[in-house]
Amino acid sequence: MAIRCTFIKALRRINQIPTLNFKKYLITMARYLSTFLILILLCSHSFGQVPDNQDSLPKFKMVDKSAIPKGGYQKFYKYVAKKIKYPKKARKQKLQGKVYVQFVIQEDGSVNQNSVQIIKKAETEAFQGLIKTNELLEDEQIEREVIETIKGMPKWSPAELNNEYVEQRIILPLTFAL
Repeated sequence: MAIRCTFIKALRRINQIPTLNFKKYLITMARYLSTFLILILLCSHSFGQVPDNQDSLPKFKMVDKSAIPKGGYQKFYKYVAKKIKYPKKARKQKLQGKVYVQFVIQEDGSVNQNSVQIIKKAETEAFQGLIKTNELLEDEQIEREVIETIKGMPKWSPAELNNEYVEQRIILPLTFAL
């Protein structure tokens, strides 16, 4: 009983001390942490690479500085959200999930138009568990919208390797939710 009363008194005292809004602080920290984790994921070996020209197979190696959208990823995702139209048929069918789009940013920061592709469920094995197949959304209309949006996006700041601009393959998730 005495412990309970002491605990209640301590809580009352704590409530009298002016503090930060803890819930707001946690939400802000969660946002920063999630952004940081997404950037780490995007810069990881499987998600940001430069072609290795040693043989004819499309191998990739790491870069010193990864290509990034001008204005940052937040501005890029705002652009994508503004440009992509959720197809009516997909809305009616209540299709939701992630579409992973793969493309190459060239030395001048532009998108290689021939490199824009959607990663299909059958291709996810190569990504060693980084892409969850149960989250993938495969719909022809949505995929066309994504490809057209990526092909039309503004230039990026190109990747660098040994202080030279190089091509870099980028793989990004785009989430479709109703």
